[in-house]
Amino acid sequence: MNLKRFIKKAILISIVPIFCFAVWWVGIVFEFEYPYILSIKRAKNSQTITGRKSKEVISEQLGIDQNKVDFHRCSYCVSCEDGFPENTIRIQVLHDNKNYIFAYNRKQNILYPADHETELKFPSMGKNVRNGDYSF
Repeated sequence: MNLKRFIKKAILISIVPIFCFAVWWVGIVFEFEYPYILSIKRAKNSQTITGRKSKEVISEQLGIDQNKVDFHRCSYCVSCEDGFPENTIRIQVLHDNKNYIFAYNRKQNILYPADHETELKFPSMGKNVRNGDYSF
């Protein structure tokens, strides 16, 4: 009797991680946002090159509350594909149907503008990654 209970527990314990890995892999393949939630959370708490909180600068420039700044990972956006250092995460901020694209450097915990339009809207965050020399 105890052996059957042990086998059931062992099967259940081994199925849970396999199921979680499968759910995570489906999210990666179909480009859902949930596999990147930890990276997005870190990017929300990042800084600018001047040391200010990036979320604070973004909300100030857009004229909205910090809690209404919505970060999400840009995984399939054509404008995000080329020209970024390999250690970056492309982050998109959507406001009034306009996308502002940022690159997040994990090592330095800094958010940079990722294109010219974003650089013009957020000049205090530095040059865009494609034109700047940020030595990632």
